[in-house]
Amino acid sequence: VNRIWMDRDLLTPRHTARKRLVAMEIYKLLPQTNCKLCGQPSCFAFASQVTVGAAAPEACTPLFGEARYAHQRQALVEMLAEAAS
Repeated sequence: VNRIWMDRDLLTPRHTARKRLVAMEIYKLLPQTNCKLCGQPSCFAFASQVTVGAAAPEACTPLFGEARYAHQRQALVEMLAEAAS
């Protein structure tokens, strides 16, 4: 808090709400194979980890490695970029 107060002149306030990531929305974009290649027991567990920043979406090998998931991959990347901005 003190650091933010000292840097207050350098900060620009955000007047719009940041879109919150929802695990179910991320899960819908995953392959839903429960292959465990990401290190999680299920795709939903992986999606939950992505929402809190504990897992990188690139850890989903099928999503980022197979061409058939290109549309879902692009949608996920856009969703994450929107949430980060």
